[in-house]
Amino acid sequence: MYEINRVLQGKGLFIFTTHDRNKEEKFLEFWKIEKEKWDSGKQNSELYEYGDMITTSKNENREIFIHIPDEEEIFNLMNIGGFEVVETFYRSDKFQENEKVIEKSGECRFWITRKNNNNG
Repeated sequence: MYEINRVLQGKGLFIFTTHDRNKEEKFLEFWKIEKEKWDSGKQNSELYEYGDMITTSKNENREIFIHIPDEEEIFNLMNIGGFEVVETFYRSDKFQENEKVIEKSGECRFWITRKNNNNG
């Protein structure tokens, strides 16, 4: 994030997407259990922080490491990195996509942020 801030000129825009661990209902119970594990110190020792997971790829037959943030985490990271959040929204709130796209990719949150010259 610091490198993105460094190379953006003026009040340049940084647009990206993330998953959101508080969005999809089918995963809420999973994250509740994971939070209890982290709070009690019984998390998987291969993971670095709450929100990390090792899972299998939908498209390949291998394990992948992924971090699933929540909205507050991204707001904090953007602030620390010298960005202000201009807008954030879920893909499904703005775009109508066919079922094949939805099935293949799942929900994500769009982030439109602007370099804050006061912080970076």
